[in-house]
Amino acid sequence: MAKARFNEISEHQQKIKVRRESVEAFLCRLKEQYELIAEFEVRLRHTLVDTVTVFSEEDIRFTFKDGSEF
Repeated sequence: MAKARFNEISEHQQKIKVRRESVEAFLCRLKEQYELIAEFEVRLRHTLVDTVTVFSEEDIRFTFKDGSEF
């Protein structure tokens, strides 16, 4: 039981570490911008978006690396 809990906590810590690294990479890219973002920026998309799912022409879902969807 203790080993299972330890593994669960270790996995959770790893997920937090990956999320932090992702946010840090995004902030670094964002700091490189010298003006407002007015159009699609591929480099920023790669640091923010985890997956894009196309259900139909009218239903496209963006899943961000933090788990939120749009």
